Amino acid sequence: EHDESCGYVPATAGTPCTFVCEICNAEAAEEPECICDTKCTEEEVNADCPVCGGENGNISGCIGAEKEPQCVCDTKCTEEEINEDCPLCSAEGAELDKVCVGAAPMLLGAPRSAKQVTYLDENGNEKAVNATVISGSQWNTGWYVSDANLYTFGDRITINGNVNLILANGNTIKCEKGICVPNGSSLTIYAQSTDEDIMGKLSATVDEGNAGIGGNNNDDCGKITINGGYIEAIGTNGGAGIGGGMSSDGGEIIINGGMITAKVETFAAGIGGGNSGDGGTITINGGTVTTNATSGAGIGGGNGSASALPGNGGNITITGGNVKASSTVGAGIGGGSGINVGGSGGNVKISGGIVTANSGSLDNGAGGAGIGGSNLGAGGDVIITGGIVIATAETGTSIDAGAS
Repeated sequence: EHDESCGYVPATAGTPCTFVCEICNAEAAEEPECICDTKCTEEEVNADCPVCGGENGNISGCIGAEKEPQCVCDTKCTEEEINEDCPLCSAEGAELDKVCVGAAPMLLGAPRSAKQVTYLDENGNEKAVNATVISGSQWNTGWYVSDANLYTFGDRITINGNVNLILANGNTIKCEKGICVPNGSSLTIYAQSTDEDIMGKLSATVDEGNAGIGGNNNDDCGKITINGGYIEAIGTNGGAGIGGGMSSDGGEIIINGGMITAKVETFAAGIGGGNSGDGGTITINGGTVTTNATSGAGIGGGNGSASALPGNGGNITITGGNVKASSTVGAGIGGGSGINVGGSGGNVKISGGIVTANSGSLDNGAGGAGIGGSNLGAGGDVIITGGIVIATAETGTSIDAGAS
C-alpha cells in the first residue's frame, strides 16, 4: 500500500491525479532468455547465451535443439569391424554404407604413391631413394618398400625386369606362394638396418615345384641379390629354397649380408638348382647363411632321378660371412645326389668367412661329401685359400667325392 514514504497524498475528489510514483510504477526486471539453437552440453556451451554462458551460466535452462549425432570414424566401418566409439555406426541396425564417413581402407593391389626412404647398400652405406609401396602380385622394374607391420600375399609374386625391394624396419612380408624371379629378370633385396631386433623380414614358401625365391617349375632362375634383412625361403617338390624351380638351374645368386635361411624338403638344393638342376653361379660375401636339404646339396646342385641326371655344384664362391650348409645325401656344398650317378662338386672357391659343411647318410651308406660330390658324385674342383672351413661327412669324404 502507498504511504507517506513514497510521497503519496490523496487527490482532491473529482480532480485527476498527476503524481507519478517512481517506486510503484517501476517496470519489473526482465528475466534472461536462452538464445541457443543447439542444446548446450558440458563440453560445448554457447558463451553468448545470457542463460547458458558466463560464470553463472546454467545449461539446464537451455532450450536449444538436441545435436544430431555425428560419425567420428577415420576408417570405413564394415559388418566385421565396427567402431564402437562412434554413436552412429555402433547404433543397432545402423546402415554403415550410408552413415559411416570413414575413408575406405587401402587394399593390396591398389595404387600407392612413391615416397623417399633410406636403405643400406651392398657395402652397408645408407642411401635414399623414392620407392613405391608394395602391392599386387606383379612387380615391375623399379624400387619398392614395405610400410606395414605385416603384408601377406596369397598369390605368387612375379618379378618383371629389375626390381629393388627395401625391407623396412619392423615390417614382415609373407609370400605364401613364393616369389618368381625368371631368367632375364632380377630381384635385389635391401634392409634399413643391421639391428637384428628391428630389421625387416621376408618369408617365401611354395608347394608346386617352384622355388621359394627364384624360378618356376621348369624355369631357370634369374638374378637374386640379397644385401640385408631376414630372409626365409622354403622350396618343396623339386623347387629350391632360393634358385631354380624343378628341372631348372640356380641362375645367379649373390649374398652380401642379412640373415638367410633356405631349405627344402625333397629333391632340390637349399640354395642353387632345382631337381636335376645345376647350382648356377652362387657368391656369398657376407651375412649369416643357413641351408638344409635332403637329396640336393645344401648349396649347389639339385637331386637327380631315374630319368634325369643330378645337378652339379655349379660355380660357388665364398669370400665372407658365416655359412652353414647341410644335406642328407647330397653334398653340404657341391653336387646333388642321383640314382646311378651323383652330381659333381663343380667349382668351389673359399677365401674367407666361417664355412661349415656337412653331409649325412642313408641306412644303405649313401652319402655325399662335406664339400664336393654327392653320393656317387665326383669331387669337382675345390680351392680353399682362406677363412675357417669345417667340412664333415658320415660316409663320403670331407672334401672331394661322395660315397660310392
